[in-house]
Amino acid sequence: ASWGLKEKKTLWKKMWLALLIRPFANKVTWHATSEAEKKDILAIYKSARVMVIPNGVSFDSLKPVSLDNKGFNLRFGGHDSEKSPIIVTMARLHYVKGIDILIQSFANIRKTFPNAVLYIAGPDGGELQNLKKIAAELGLNHAVFFTGNLEGQDKADFLGNADVFVLPSHTENFGIVYAEALASGTPIVAGSNTPWEEIDSAGCGRHVPNTIEDTTNAMLDLLGRDREELRQNALKYVQKYDWKNIAKQFKEQYDNALDNSGPN
Repeated sequence: ASWGLKEKKTLWKKMWLALLIRPFANKVTWHATSEAEKKDILAIYKSARVMVIPNGVSFDSLKPVSLDNKGFNLRFGGHDSEKSPIIVTMARLHYVKGIDILIQSFANIRKTFPNAVLYIAGPDGGELQNLKKIAAELGLNHAVFFTGNLEGQDKADFLGNADVFVLPSHTENFGIVYAEALASGTPIVAGSNTPWEEIDSAGCGRHVPNTIEDTTNAMLDLLGRDREELRQNALKYVQKYDWKNIAKQFKEQYDNALDNSGPN
């Protein structure tokens, strides 16, 4: 991705692309997970053949066990309370994920929902201490909880029992965790530099600029809607990312490639 080339070790990445990939760039079909990723590929290899097929999710692994607010807070926050609404995010704790924006937006949410709680899951990518500092400076130590990395049923229960999933990332080629949240039945707020613009019309989320104001307003909007309706809309929309449907797309592309690979 273009963002990746702006990160450290850019010289090595560019050498790798130039020396090892460029000789084969026009002899293969590239796989992009979104139109944005396709654009990034074509920016480097202008005549490349690129197919766009998103990543998929395994629905069977994302079936949450129902938890009430007290049960959720006890399990993931270690506090025996019924505080709500419950807002969650899940990502590697790196600045590109915009979690600092989420915490500052959450401070605004508590003006309307003073008992709201925010849970942040994911391994430290260098930002954990800074995020804790931001939460402390905003007086949110009692309302913001860092769970560490979650997998398996813990992940499904974490995503599926929240009121809203929010990740105001600065950039994502796809962002599988958005699809996982939707597959768990939870509406999402995604940054406008992510390929999730369809969620507004699908009635299962908001695709907005990743500013504090826009993220705050998007959360308030979703928290004011009927939760069951949002859940049904999310489950309906995300069916397109079921691995069964994604596999069919790959097979079609493979069959087309075979059909076009005969003698000239």
